[in-house]
Amino acid sequence: MNCRKRKTKGWDSMDFELAGQDIGVSVPLFEGRTEQAVDADLTLPEYCPDAARVLRCMLLPNVRGMQVGGGSVTADCNAVLRVLYCGEDGGVHCYEQGYPFTQEAAVPGVQASDCATVRAETSYVNCRIVSPRRMDIHGMVHCCFCVRRLGRQSVISGASGGGVQVKTTLCRVISAAGEVARAFPVAEVLELDADAPPVRQLLYAQGTAAAGELKAISNKLLLKGELRLRILYLADNASEEPAVLEYAIPFSQIIEVEGIDESCAQETVLTVPSLEISPRADASGERRLLDVNAMVLADIIATRELEIPVAVDAYSTQNELETEYRSMELLQPLEVVSERLPITGGVTLPGGSKEILAVWSAEPNTDAAANGDELTISGALPLNILYLDSAGETAFCEKALDFRFRRVLGQGVQRLLCRPRVTTLRLDYSQGANGELQLRADAELNAAAYNLSEKRVIVGLQPDENRPKDDDTPALTLYFADRGESIWEIARSHNTTVESINQENSLGGETLTEAQMLLIPRA
Repeated sequence: MNCRKRKTKGWDSMDFELAGQDIGVSVPLFEGRTEQAVDADLTLPEYCPDAARVLRCMLLPNVRGMQVGGGSVTADCNAVLRVLYCGEDGGVHCYEQGYPFTQEAAVPGVQASDCATVRAETSYVNCRIVSPRRMDIHGMVHCCFCVRRLGRQSVISGASGGGVQVKTTLCRVISAAGEVARAFPVAEVLELDADAPPVRQLLYAQGTAAAGELKAISNKLLLKGELRLRILYLADNASEEPAVLEYAIPFSQIIEVEGIDESCAQETVLTVPSLEISPRADASGERRLLDVNAMVLADIIATRELEIPVAVDAYSTQNELETEYRSMELLQPLEVVSERLPITGGVTLPGGSKEILAVWSAEPNTDAAANGDELTISGALPLNILYLDSAGETAFCEKALDFRFRRVLGQGVQRLLCRPRVTTLRLDYSQGANGELQLRADAELNAAAYNLSEKRVIVGLQPDENRPKDDDTPALTLYFADRGESIWEIARSHNTTVESINQENSLGGETLTEAQMLLIPRA
């Protein structure tokens, strides 16, 4: 926050000055998306069995790096194509192949200091078996680009000189102190537990990043957290059954955030734009090691909560006043949510189920909405289910569990700003007597909700010295006021000041509590 005084043209600085403050705002520069087709005529290598039936074809895009500058934002990506299929031997197999690509968004005037993020998602993917050794695959991924810049928004909070009277209202607002999006690598070699079977093939891996300790110091944020991994793989033993591994890799980072200090609050959103895991053999020759290479993106907004006077009306007792009004957006805090969120439900599997082989979840999609004074966060947890149907055939299906969270805010919301994050901590399942699959996910919900309100405020004031007001009013005027009248409006209509009326009549407050006769002195 900056407090300042400003001289105005045509007036001596001793006669008229404006007082104001600056509020930090996050200004969107660019939002857009690009698309990348992934078409493959895939031939299985010799070590893979022939394919009889495709269970699931997954297209998993990763953002490995990003460059900002030169009028554009460029993302270096890699789309991992993973095909889960039934072989002619009746077993479950998996083959994967990577497709590196680059996407660029034109953002004229973009600077390296701007806050830029890129999120890659799958639009669709289709797979068709051409022959036992060949598959025809068509897919599309899209990259969502977002670029923001920290700016300043000036508000007038008062004036002195020139007979100018200013009415202000006290506003509780959020001022952006600094923001940055920084990606950093997390790499580790993981060793399987002694009782875990060795890895034949990876089926799926999910990574989420969770913040632990966050500490702001001058222009830096100290971040400690962990990368949580859930890995599904086919065992390299006689059973060849799917197995699940869970790991947590700790990390610690010092991130430069210009403008942050100990007095700031901060909202840090951690995502994992890139996760690549490769199994390899240990000294015994068994594949019991996992090479993990991930990128964690920290999207940080540092803020200060201010209570500032904002000018909403003005007049001058000496001259006509040129006043410029504008509708200004003010960000106000509503609620910070950090809670455990149980997600439960039952699903019926196509063809019935004889045995559940594996269940894993993807990152849930979430939405936030406000209805009156109630905050609602809702979404769906995507589920992937590998099972044996009632005929004993290996099958795969996708289901979703809906969830909803409500919180009364205690005030109305004009426009809601909220970035909810739901992270799955644990997923359990059981099969009921009727064959329905019962699921329970323990998730963590984090969200900071803000109200973006519009207020008509004064952004420019200038007394017109060439248009003086008539000075023929009497020294004292009698005025019969009604109950509830605004003292400001009375002062304005009589070209005097609120202070003069209050002092002459021993009043206080902004409105009259009863009908009465007032003495109105000349300013």
